Amino acid sequence: ANTPGLCDQENRRTFWKLQRNVIEQVVEAGESFVVMSFSPGRRPGMGLQLRLLEPEHLAWVMQINPDNGNEVRGGVEVDRYGAAVAYWFYLSESMYRPRLEPTRITADRVCHVFDPRRASQNRGVTWFHPVLRKLWDLGKYDAYQLQAARIEACMAAAITGANPDASGSGVPTINPPGTDPTTDQAGNRYADFEGGMIFEGAPGDQIQLLKPERPGALYQPFVQQNLRAVAAGVRQSYETVARDYTGGSYSSLRQSLLEDRREYSCIQADISLMLCQPVWERFLFWAVLEGAVQAPGYSDNPQPWQYAKWHTQGFEWIDARAESEAYMNAIKYGLKTREQIIAGT
Repeated sequence: ANTPGLCDQENRRTFWKLQRNVIEQVVEAGESFVVMSFSPGRRPGMGLQLRLLEPEHLAWVMQINPDNGNEVRGGVEVDRYGAAVAYWFYLSESMYRPRLEPTRITADRVCHVFDPRRASQNRGVTWFHPVLRKLWDLGKYDAYQLQAARIEACMAAAITGANPDASGSGVPTINPPGTDPTTDQAGNRYADFEGGMIFEGAPGDQIQLLKPERPGALYQPFVQQNLRAVAAGVRQSYETVARDYTGGSYSSLRQSLLEDRREYSCIQADISLMLCQPVWERFLFWAVLEGAVQAPGYSDNPQPWQYAKWHTQGFEWIDARAESEAYMNAIKYGLKTREQIIAGT
């Protein structure tokens, strides 16, 4: 499991890394696909190969009419009850030789990881869908604040007042274009400022020094408030989204972590159910057929052999001493077993 290419068809990921990529796709795009294939002779006893696919590989824009009477919804072929029976993918062996026709892959070979939240939902939705507009506005606001700060940093001073011409009319003399290096074609005077320069002004000119004020005192609370709304929209705490742990007490931060870990536990359960368990069952199937695993009675009843208990990654606290004392009390009063504590659950 720790060898790159042992299960990955592209020879790039370990199984742990593949799970991480799946979670990243689920957060970003709302779903992820892993196709299970068998490659005989590639590795003795390890013929199962996994291929990670992007959601964009699905042929969701094509009108596909299967001959079996099923319906295709966004590239997912479903039966009359709405259960997925196959997936239609655009598969390419090379980016220079793309396949124009989609390939049908049965659902038993596809691990479709997503969080269905509505009835008859066959595709996932990005976690950021409630806050995409707010993120866009926040990004533009931050860019404009940066642009304004750069402009203010470049403007050191402003020339105020009028410099009348020799006749005393108060109208600046407009020289022909190209004859006066201190004026533009409309007769307006200009000057280029450089760091540490000293210049001589004309009679009647006044210099007003500029003091940069961007982004200002309201920038940080404004951004923080918007990030709190974004964090709530993606079901995470502000501290986790912003990586900012400076504004709260230990109790408040611990409460935020507890809420986050409830969400993480759901994600871990989805990965175990939708990815790890199907991969284990398919691996065991091919391992028994290849003779790499001896499983008496597997052909008659494979369920006892397919059973697996998945131990997800545990969570640690900052105060290890207090955590150890809490574990001892939990064991003493029968609230947790040693197995649960070691597994981090």
